[in-house]
Amino acid sequence: DLVGGSPVAGWTLVVGIAFVAVYLLGAWGARAGGGASIPGRGFAIGWVAALTLLWAVLTWLSPEGAYLVFPLFFLYLHLLPGGEGVIAIIVATAFAIIALGLHLGFSVGGVIGPLIGAGVALLVGLAYRALTREAEEREQLLAELIRTRRRLAETEREQGALAERARLAREIHDTVAQGLSSIQMLLRAAERDVPEPGAGY
Repeated sequence: DLVGGSPVAGWTLVVGIAFVAVYLLGAWGARAGGGASIPGRGFAIGWVAALTLLWAVLTWLSPEGAYLVFPLFFLYLHLLPGGEGVIAIIVATAFAIIALGLHLGFSVGGVIGPLIGAGVALLVGLAYRALTREAEEREQLLAELIRTRRRLAETEREQGALAERARLAREIHDTVAQGLSSIQMLLRAAERDVPEPGAGY
């Protein structure tokens, strides 16, 4: 076990505590840095490097430390972009196999176990990234839909304003035309009622 009666038990305990402390401090620092799900690149690389170094020392001291590589796999995929996370997983898996082989002797289980863990982590990581990309695409489509609806609403408002102006123009035209027609009729009626010059009673 991690803190058995071996001469390195004390060092194993110290390194194990340091590993947990660095992990917790890094998680707290990532949240304190603005609440982002992924911290800054420099911080992420430093955090992963420190955890990897402590894990390597812990695994070198005790074979049980190799089991901590599985959560590290997900951290690599989450914090290291592109192929860097995959390379880190491959290197960590090889180190775990070698460390287990030196501690317990090389066996099929000591090789297959870390390989299966790495494969599962890669599959889960790829699925997570695919879901993340799909969610981002949906957000972009939703934002484009909202922009399109906003432009459509603005166009409808403009068309409504133009239609109202046309209606008012027609009403004004009809009112003026009716008024002029009425005036013209009154003038003609008045002309008929006015006696012609020279007409006597």
